[in-house]
Formats: sequence, structure tokens, C-alpha cells
Amino acid sequence: MHGLVLIAIKEFVISEFGASLWLTACAGCEIADDNFSFAIQYPEETYTSLLDFVSQESGVPLEKLLFRTGRQFIATAYRVGFSAVFLETYGVGTLSVLHNVNKIHTHVIASLPGAITPKIVCANVTDNSVRLSYYSHRNGLAPMLAGLIHGLADRFNEKIRLQQLQAKGVSGDCDIFLVEIL
Repeated sequence: MHGLVLIAIKEFVISEFGASLWLTACAGCEIADDNFSFAIQYPEETYTSLLDFVSQESGVPLEKLLFRTGRQFIATAYRVGFSAVFLETYGVGTLSVLHNVNKIHTHVIASLPGAITPKIVCANVTDNSVRLSYYSHRNGLAPMLAGLIHGLADRFNEKIRLQQLQAKGVSGDCDIFLVEIL
């Protein structure tokens, strides 16, 4: 998992639950160094164990933590300077960025050999909506994607309606969302 995701998880946990829970989670997950770098690819177990631990300790369901962490990711990306490099380069609104997210992932793969990114396929439904298909080798991250989409909308001061039309594994090999700008 890209280090920026772990930085967003850390910022989210500390802001929502306090540094004490964060330090307890790191100790419980045997993470000695929590100074994550966005220039490093970390093992999948790092983020899954952290979120599972925080969910158990806080009583917040994992799906809600994933959503809220996804939303935090966008704020974290802007805070550390990724806005100029990626988000503003590939879009000036939520739908535009979503259409170009695979280009962003291409840069991630180039800078982090071995990174495995999801694939996003967007098809316009109307001028203000897209059908987004999310293909990932990881299971259970649709709530994080929903949070990311809401985080983008927050960043661009857009109101959205987000509806999950299909869950991966239930009736297909991807999660499908309808994203509408209101």
C-alpha cells in the first residue's frame, strides 16, 4: 500500500480518536516506526492490521473507518503537496479527476515499482454523472473509494450523490458506483 494511504490513516486516527489510540494501535500491530513516507510501498498487512485494530478499539465499524479514511486521504494528499502534481493536473472537478485517476496511478507505479493500483473505468451517464467501475485485487475497499470520491467533492466544493450499484463478488468482478454532481 502506498505510504500516503498510511499517512492519511495516521492523521485520521489521531484527529478523530487521539494520539493515545494511534500509539496503542502501532504497538498492537508491532509498527515500530510510524513516520510513513509517501515514497515507499508498504505491505498490505500494515494498513489492514491498523484499521482492524482501530475498529476494535474504537467500536467504529471497519466500513465506516474505511470511508472516513478515504475522505481524509484527499485532504492529506493536498496537505503534502500532491494537489499540484496530480489532482490539479488531471482535473478541475470531481468527475474530471475520476476520469483521469488511472493516469495518476501510472505515476504511482512509475515512482513505486511493485505498486499494484486499482483500475477505474468511468462512463458518462449524463453531463453531470458517471458510472464508475472499480477493479481491484484487494477486497472490501469500496467504502474507502466512496470516501475518496466524497473527499474529492469536498475539495472542489461540489455536492454529490453516490450510489453503489454493484458490489464486487456479489454479481461481478468489480464494484460499480453512480456518481452524480448535484
